[in-house]
Amino acid sequence: MAASRSSSIRRAGRRLLSAGVVGAALVAGFAPAQAAEPVTGDGEFTSRGLTMPVASSVAYRGKSLLDKQDVIVVAISNSHFDLPWMALFHDRTRLIEKRFAGSKTAVVHLEFRPDGSYKAHSFHFESGNNCGYCAGNLGVTSTVKIAGGRIAGTLRIKDTDKNADVKIDTPILSDDHGPALPAGGGDPGKAYMAYHEAMVTGVPAKVVPHLSKANGNYIDEAVKKGKGAQIMKVYAKEHPDKSVKIVRGWSKGDTALLLWEGETSILRLTGEAVMVREGGRWVVDEELSELKMQQVGCRRSRAMTARHADNLFAVANPRDAAQAS
Repeated sequence: MAASRSSSIRRAGRRLLSAGVVGAALVAGFAPAQAAEPVTGDGEFTSRGLTMPVASSVAYRGKSLLDKQDVIVVAISNSHFDLPWMALFHDRTRLIEKRFAGSKTAVVHLEFRPDGSYKAHSFHFESGNNCGYCAGNLGVTSTVKIAGGRIAGTLRIKDTDKNADVKIDTPILSDDHGPALPAGGGDPGKAYMAYHEAMVTGVPAKVVPHLSKANGNYIDEAVKKGKGAQIMKVYAKEHPDKSVKIVRGWSKGDTALLLWEGETSILRLTGEAVMVREGGRWVVDEELSELKMQQVGCRRSRAMTARHADNLFAVANPRDAAQAS
C-alpha cells in the first residue's frame, strides 16, 4: 500500500483485474464496498494511525505461521469476501494474497486455536506498518468461540500503536472438494493439460476454447480492442510455460479442483486450477500459482513479496472482469 494513503482505508469492493487498473483506482481514491454479501465482520483495526474498517471475514483451517500447528485462520478486510467462491479453492491464504490484499484492499490474518482461543495476528498495511507475526495475549480480550461449524465473537487488542475492536461471525469453509480424482486428474486433468498446450502458444484463439465462457468472452473482447497480447500476459503470469504435472485432484458435480507443480524456463511453480463443466466439457475457470521455493519458512513473507510484485493477479474471474470493464 502506498505511503500517501489517507488515515482511513474506506471499504473497498472486490479486487480489479490488472495492476494498471488498481493503480488508477489508487490515484482516484477508494470506492465504498458493496454490501450484497451477508455481514460476517464489523469493527475497526488501527495500526500507527491507519484504520481498516472491517467489512467482512472469512475463516478456514490452516497452519500457524510460527509453529505449523493446526489453527483456524480468520481473515478480516475492508473488502467483501465471496465465501462460496472462496470455498472452491484449496489454498485460501494464497487466494487472499493474490486476489484481495493489495493497494486498494487491506487484510489482517487472525489465528485461533482449535478450541477457539486467540493465538496471533499478522498484517502488512504499508512499509513500516506491518507485523509478520504478533503473538501473545498481552492487551488482548477475546470472546471468540467455535461452535456448529462457525467462529464468532469479539476480539479487542490494545497496544502502544495498535488498537482493534473487531466482531466476527462466519462459517468455517469446508475442505471437502469431493471424491479424489485418479492419477493425472481424470477428465478434468486431461482438459487442463490441453489448456496448458494452448497456453504455451500464447495465441488467444487457441486458449479461449479451453476457458470457461466468461473468461473466453473476456479475452475475445480484449482482442477486439487490440489488447489480446496484453491480456495473455496477465493469464501467462500464473501459468508454467515449460512443463506442468497434476499432483492431486478432486471433483464434485460440475466443479473440479486440481493441484499442480510446474516449471518455467527459470522458476519452479506450484498452483491450483478450478475447473468447471460447461456444455459437457471441462474447462479452466480459475488459476493461481506461486514460486515453490517461497513455501519454505514464514508464509507471511510470501504476502509481502506479492504485495510489491507485478504478478498479483490470477486468471480473470468473471466478477472481477465485470468491475474492470
